[in-house]
Amino acid sequence: EMLEQNNEWTLEEAGLRILGYFEGGFRVLSNSRRPIRTLDDLQGVRMRVPPNELIIETYRAWGIEPIQVSWAETFSALQQGMADGQDNPYVTILSMSFYEVQDYITEIDYLYNLGPLVINEEKFQSLRPEHQDALMEAGWRATQYGFELNDQGVEEVKAELEEKGMVLVGPPEDRDEWVRRAQAIWPRFYGMIGGGDEAVGREVIDTLERTKAMVD
Repeated sequence: EMLEQNNEWTLEEAGLRILGYFEGGFRVLSNSRRPIRTLDDLQGVRMRVPPNELIIETYRAWGIEPIQVSWAETFSALQQGMADGQDNPYVTILSMSFYEVQDYITEIDYLYNLGPLVINEEKFQSLRPEHQDALMEAGWRATQYGFELNDQGVEEVKAELEEKGMVLVGPPEDRDEWVRRAQAIWPRFYGMIGGGDEAVGREVIDTLERTKAMVD
């Protein structure tokens, strides 16, 4: 209930309505130095990251100081050796031709890319009811189709990257330690969820843990 109320408040403040979501997938780590199978392998690798405090602090928790590089400069930074690696979903590594300057991929899966499809709420309310219903239905159908397409597409993308010479290492051998260190910094960012309400952040984590327990 708290999460639902907070979500409604956030959307109301922004003047937006969510029609659906587009799935980008989990972020995996690519690099040109060596296969990264453990946290020890990560040490000394110069990782490119966006100017995102949560991502920066996560890498610091893993024992390295990442390099902030804008998205537009990422390929050239990898190509020129300013950075050894980066992380993004599989499909991004293929679409951006990172396979030309990267050799290995490790499935760290620490962030999940999910983008909302939104419409201005005032514009939405100006539409006839049947058009509102059509938009909501179309958004739901697009979301379902996108999830199905992404599930199928990831395996195809992985196969294509292997054909282009990349080595897919799989998940880290010490994955639990990556998770433990990353989760240790979460409390610092609870205030980012729900307009600074730390209680909402804690509720989000509790919900995730309950859901994980049900799946397990």
